[in-house]
This record gives sequence, structure tokens and C-alpha cells, in this order.
Amino acid sequence: MLKKYTKANSQILYYIMSEDGSVVGPYGESESKLFRNVTAVDMGITENKGTVKYYGANNQEYIVTYSKSMVTGWYTLAMIPVNVFSKNIATDLTRAILILVTIEIILSVTTAVLISRKIGKKVYKPLHMIEKTGEGNFTARIVYDNRDEFAFFYKKLNEMNQNLQMLVHEKYEMMIQKRDTEIMSLNIQMNPHFLYNSLNIINWVCLKGEQENASKMLLDLSRMLQYTSQNGDVLVPLWEDLDWLKRYIGIMQKRYQDQFEVSMDIPEYLRSLEVPKLFLQPFVENAIVHGFKNYQDSGKIWISAEEEENDILFYVEDNGCGICEEDLKEILNKERKSIGVRNTNKRIHMIYGEKYGVTISSQLEEGTVVTIRLPLKINSKKQS
Repeated sequence: MLKKYTKANSQILYYIMSEDGSVVGPYGESESKLFRNVTAVDMGITENKGTVKYYGANNQEYIVTYSKSMVTGWYTLAMIPVNVFSKNIATDLTRAILILVTIEIILSVTTAVLISRKIGKKVYKPLHMIEKTGEGNFTARIVYDNRDEFAFFYKKLNEMNQNLQMLVHEKYEMMIQKRDTEIMSLNIQMNPHFLYNSLNIINWVCLKGEQENASKMLLDLSRMLQYTSQNGDVLVPLWEDLDWLKRYIGIMQKRYQDQFEVSMDIPEYLRSLEVPKLFLQPFVENAIVHGFKNYQDSGKIWISAEEEENDILFYVEDNGCGICEEDLKEILNKERKSIGVRNTNKRIHMIYGEKYGVTISSQLEEGTVVTIRLPLKINSKKQS
């Protein structure tokens, strides 16, 4: 039986030894050297069973587990060399350390990922708010818990955005007021310009003795002045401005004794379109006063409009004498020429931006085409 166990466990030595130290079995040369002149007491065996440490004749240290038979008085010994035992412990310890290190790495990575995600969510909040602010939304705020470790940071960001909102609002209000002031100033410049011309025309009609025509012209002029001064609206429905323009054309036709004709082709659905007040008048006036100056044939003016994507193009075209290239470059730029034309173009820029405005093309002896680009924005105000 012992040989069987010895073969199965080559690193563990099994023996049966008597009380006086004689090896009962298995017996060989190694056993005689190992237990030479050694008794059970020499090995430290004093109990019926237990474990002791023993140094053999070859100075090899052993861990001895023993048990005494109550029948024969012999001891059954299982001896494990300490170096083998230590080697096994070292192997197991190394394996345990590797397992623990692996577990620690997995836990560290998992913890790092979780912390990173948590911090990432906290960092994403201000980034999202900053992105909204960059898009012009100054009302964006971070919702947070006062117990949050980033609460102080979130609070300061919210205060910053609130201050930015106030500053931008104040700046915007100032810009709007400045723009409206400039627009009204340009309107004031244009209204007297038209008034002076109209009064000169009526004076000329009076001198001719045409009292009825002069009365009609004065009535039209009165209604026109009422329209220009009745409110400070920058934008008006197109139908109101066209009604004003027809009265103006009527005055001018009487002044020039119907030497020109005016044709209007404006789509009905555009009549509620919001337009700058008196935006067509300067171009019609230029066509009448300058385009037909010293013109022998019958003058014609075509006023039309067409839709182009999200914009509306208004055209004022005449068959007059045209404008030379040098004068054409100065019309929208020179301060002392074409005040009404320049002011209208400037007002359109102020209201809608640089994309919109006036362009003029002309050729001598062939006529002039004025194009006015406005955004398509229909007003809800109904025609009365």
C-alpha cells in the first residue's frame, strides 16, 4: 500500500517506523541513511499523531506528519521535503498574485471607464451650453444639483451666459434704435426733396390758370403728405405704397401734360408684401425728370415685379435717354447726386442687409432699368 502511495506521489515519502526508530517498511539504502540511529523521540514525535519538522542525515529539512497505531505501536510517517513544499507554495502564490493583479487591472480599467463616463457627462453639459451660446442662444442654462462637485463651475457658467444675454440684448436694442434713427433721418431727407418738386409743379399749374387741376393736385399732395407723416413705420404694405405712387404719378402727368405713360404689372398676391415706404418713387421720378428730359417721343415707364426663390425683384424700366457709364457709377455713391435713389438703397441695406438693394443698368438712347431686390415677406395687415 505504501509503495502504491509512494509511486502515486513521488514527492511525498511514506514510511512505517517503530518506536525505536527502526524502519519497518518500505526499507532500502535511502531509508537507512535517513533514519540511522534515530528514534521517534529524536524526531520530536511525542504524541500519538501530529506534525513535526525534521532534519535528515543528508541535512534535508522535512515536514513530517505522523500517526501511531494503537495495535502495533508503529508510526506511519508522511514526509514532505520543505523545498518541495516551498516550491509548491511559491507556485501557488505566484498564480494567486497573477490572478489578483489581473483582477486589479480589470477593476482599475472598469473604474476608470466609469469615472471617465461620469466626468464626461459632467463636462458635456457646459460644452453643450457653449455650443448653444455660439449659435446665438443665450438662454441656455445648465441644470444641476447643488450637491454636485461641479456645482460651483455650473453656477458661474450660468451667470456668465445670463450676463452675455443682457449685454447682447442691450447692444441689439442700441443697434435697432440707431438703425431706426438713421432710417427716419433718411426719410426726412427724402420727403422734403419730393415736396419741393411737387410744390414747384403745382405752382407752375397755377401760373397756367388751371385751378381745377391745381386743386386736384393739392388734394392728392395733402393725402400723400398725410401718408408719409401719419406714423413712423419703416415697412408698409405694398398696396399702400402703390396707392401713394399712383397719386404721385398723377401729379407728374399733369405737370408734363401726359407726355409719358406708366404701366404697372404687380401680382395681386404681392399687394400685402411689406416694403420700405416710398421705395419706388425716386426711380419713377428720375425716369420722368431726367430720362425724358429733352425727349421728343412719348415716354413710357414699366413697373413690374417677379418672384425669384425667396426674394422679390421690382423693376422700374423706361425708354428714355439713358445714363452714361460715368454718371451710372456715381448715382449710388456720390453724396450730391440722386439723393432719393441713394437714400432708398441705403435704407434697404439697413433694413434687410447687404444682400438686398438697388442695381441700375442703362444704355444711352435706349433707356434705363432699375432692379430693386427685397425679401419675400407677406404682411398680415389687410388692405382697407
